[in-house]
Amino acid sequence: MRWPDVLPPFATVVMSSDFRFERSDLKQYPHFDAPIALKEIHHLVTNPERVASNSFYPFFMYFKEWQPFRLKAAGRPEKKQRPIRYGARRDAYIFSYYRQILSDLYEKKLIEYGIEDCPVAYRKIKKKSGGGKCNIDFAKDAFDEIDRLKDCLVICLDIKGYFESLDHNLIKKVWCELLNVKQLPKDHYAVFKNITKYRYVDQRAVYKRLGFFGIVDSKKPSIEGHVKDIPKQLCSPSDFRNKICGKDKSFGPSLIEKNEFHYGIPQGAPISDIIANFYLMKFDKTLNEYAQRKGGKYIRYSDDILLIIPGGTENLHEAVNLAIEDIKKYGDEIEIKKVKHV
Repeated sequence: MRWPDVLPPFATVVMSSDFRFERSDLKQYPHFDAPIALKEIHHLVTNPERVASNSFYPFFMYFKEWQPFRLKAAGRPEKKQRPIRYGARRDAYIFSYYRQILSDLYEKKLIEYGIEDCPVAYRKIKKKSGGGKCNIDFAKDAFDEIDRLKDCLVICLDIKGYFESLDHNLIKKVWCELLNVKQLPKDHYAVFKNITKYRYVDQRAVYKRLGFFGIVDSKKPSIEGHVKDIPKQLCSPSDFRNKICGKDKSFGPSLIEKNEFHYGIPQGAPISDIIANFYLMKFDKTLNEYAQRKGGKYIRYSDDILLIIPGGTENLHEAVNLAIEDIKKYGDEIEIKKVKHV
């Protein structure tokens, strides 16, 4: 992918007045950069010039593993895992701030499209009784719709490797649409570039290279663990260049890897969830219009799609085919993996 040589000036975007970084938002995990104060965070993220020139560190990557639940009769399924990547402190604050900018614009677009109740993941959706909805409330909404329709078809669709399949050009296109610009301003472009053509390092490999993780007992070389306390700032900028980037070859090759594909964003970054939401905004509109024509309901929770429509299986092929065909508009890598119905 060829990035533009000349970018437009910085955009003026009005943030929602209730967005503030609080003390509880301070990142305390170990990473390459030092902790910074709330005042400095504010000065950083609200200055487009500083954001545009920020040197983003590689993400840390580790694998999150979990055990899917199944009834005993179905047998114990294999454990699943997914790569999680999280950014350095300064980078994470920038991603969080720009996430809020995009979120405000996204919420307005949902209202314009009449789909504010369709994508439910990663959003603050208020209940009529007060407070915000949670997954239990979303499940109840679905069951209430099934109860209302009585005789109905419930279709569950699962998008394969969703975060890893998002096309960069399409992300950029929708990003521009939300900002109502033809080209991303320099600060937004810097954020976009570093969430798409991102760099990352394996967390364990970094800890080993810096001497925080290794053989605990020389008599048991097969057993590894933490050999000393891990500081919040893992190393100096000089050590980062020499030991992590591989400038000093005596420490070994560079540990940094880069997403060389034209698709995929890191799951775990503060801005990734809003991208996952707005990416399929027009898909949501299409599926919701179909469900409404049928007198039913459409809901999407990130990569999980739910269609509830009146009638029986006579509508199954039509509904599933619509979803499978329409999602092809959103990149070569994205596809619906699983289809279930009751």
